[in-house]
Amino acid sequence: MILIYILKSSIYLSFFLISYYLFFNKDKWFVFNRFYLLAAVLISLLAPMANISIPNTGDYIDESHFQFVHNNLSLIEQSNFIAISNTKFEISSASTYIFGLLIYFLGVALMMARYLNNLVGIRKLYSRSSSYQFDGLNLALVAERISPFCFGGKIFLNQNDFRNKLIDRDIIRHESVHAHHLHTIDLVVIETLLIFYWFNPLLWAFRSLIKNNHEYYADDYVIREESNFVEYGNKLLGFIKKENYPLQASGFNYSFIKNRITMMNRSRSSSFIFGSKFLASLLVLIFALITMSLRFGEVKKFLPKDSSVFTVVVDPGHGGVDFGASNPDQVIFEKDIVLDIAKAIAGTSAGSTTRIILTRNSDVMMTLSDRVQIAKANGADLFISLHINYHHDRRVKGLEVYYSEQNNKSNLSKEYSTLFLKGLTSSSESATIKAGDFAVLKNLDCPALLLELGFISNSQDLQLLSSQATYQSIAEQISQTILEISKM
Repeated sequence: MILIYILKSSIYLSFFLISYYLFFNKDKWFVFNRFYLLAAVLISLLAPMANISIPNTGDYIDESHFQFVHNNLSLIEQSNFIAISNTKFEISSASTYIFGLLIYFLGVALMMARYLNNLVGIRKLYSRSSSYQFDGLNLALVAERISPFCFGGKIFLNQNDFRNKLIDRDIIRHESVHAHHLHTIDLVVIETLLIFYWFNPLLWAFRSLIKNNHEYYADDYVIREESNFVEYGNKLLGFIKKENYPLQASGFNYSFIKNRITMMNRSRSSSFIFGSKFLASLLVLIFALITMSLRFGEVKKFLPKDSSVFTVVVDPGHGGVDFGASNPDQVIFEKDIVLDIAKAIAGTSAGSTTRIILTRNSDVMMTLSDRVQIAKANGADLFISLHINYHHDRRVKGLEVYYSEQNNKSNLSKEYSTLFLKGLTSSSESATIKAGDFAVLKNLDCPALLLELGFISNSQDLQLLSSQATYQSIAEQISQTILEISKM
């Protein structure tokens, strides 16, 4: 889920970035550019959230069953069964997942430290400054050899340069534009977002464009007040070697000043041309929204439903970093046992009139909704979710079969539960049928069951579950019951 969100937001950012470079980057509609860039960032980070499904927190879950994120699904055909598995973004172990989280939060911590250090630096600079009113502007005069910059409503200047009249009035007017138009807010917003999205180079590109647009707009304001742009450019060059602060709204380096001077010499496009560009960019945005509103990675092509074939979707629970229950030594995991049993079921011929579909045939993560979607898309006649139980009391053991009373076919689900209970009783000393509102049971239109094939916390059940012969025996018993049901 997280990887899909990152990919979607990056695609949105790419659309906006390409559109900006094609239509607006070299134009002088600076106020529009400002809000375009800010809106592009916020839309790109918020829009993907509308397409991410959130698990129902009210679903019944026992103490061993927790589901995590999902990945893209693809169709794989193997011998006499069809398995649906993940082929992208597969995380093979919990250690990889945890390592990724550690790297991410380390980056967040470093970016937060950078952010706070810049704010503290500016705060210290202000505390050592002397206030001065100049043409209605709030100046903060400091001893440090800095380039002029604005932060909030304050314009920071070197006190010696100011008192010796080495800072031209045009430079101060330039910084006053940043103060009056609250450009600092834009920078604080983008810098705050970068704390959490530090890994995304596209967001860094937007940060640069936002700062550049601020400078172009302030330069344009000064030039429109009848200043000579050549003389003004020379004034800018005089501050290149002085210290700059990362959160300031000014940019005094040689290459950037050349770009600013080039922009000063450009003409603003007509309203008609700008309107045409805006329309073109709007079409790009609409295309992006329509494209990305489709569920990313969703599989649309499944085998057609054949009414003469009884379709059973077998769902090995858990997978990937969701290990499920484990034995006390944590060397045997539920996700592995149920996958082996599911494969054995698929490999056991239940009859020519039955079709077995696995929701996964490898160690991958899937959401509850994806498992349900696979059953619906394939027109399942029966859904069976395989699990291994756990209880803090290690004396608890036996088979449990769950059905949901909220399922549209709850009566059939209960009837089939009895058949599976009888068919699997030889594998367990005790067996019970229970009602439980698991999401994979209640959200389906077909009969659906959840088989808890034993307690991994119980030594006797564990001994049986650890045997490959038991896998095959359970698989054959389940297949025989499926065949019996298909003939009803």
